[in-house]
Amino acid sequence: ADIFVLPTYHEGFCVPIIEAIASGCLVISYDNSNVPMVSGGLATLVGTGDFETLILAIDQSIKKIQSKHWQEASGYLDYASVAAEHVRQFSPDLAKRRYLNFVWHLINRPTAGAFDETHVTTTQPHANANANANCGKAQADARNCMLP
Repeated sequence: ADIFVLPTYHEGFCVPIIEAIASGCLVISYDNSNVPMVSGGLATLVGTGDFETLILAIDQSIKKIQSKHWQEASGYLDYASVAAEHVRQFSPDLAKRRYLNFVWHLINRPTAGAFDETHVTTTQPHANANANANCGKAQADARNCMLP
């Protein structure tokens, strides 16, 4: 497959999108639930229930995969490289390390409600410039935090 379309009205974590991106498919989906976060900017997102825009997005994606740039130049190879890097953040090993780090911080915080950010690093540059700052707050986001 070259294109994966998921016009869903609600998704949890949305493993099918990760699988489609990992397979090198262009992804088209509605922009609800967890889809924007999971797709990481690699999917074409349309308003939920907007069938006309969904059809246009499918048509544009078909034209893209039929283009010489996509087939002969570096179009697909560039996408596949970025897609592979994006999917790595959801690997079981990395998820396990992030979870254990989150638990470690919960257990070892100095006082109730405090969060020691001296042990927090990120695994890679994050699209959100405040990712490191978010890790240092009491409501730490486990997906951005790692053990040193």
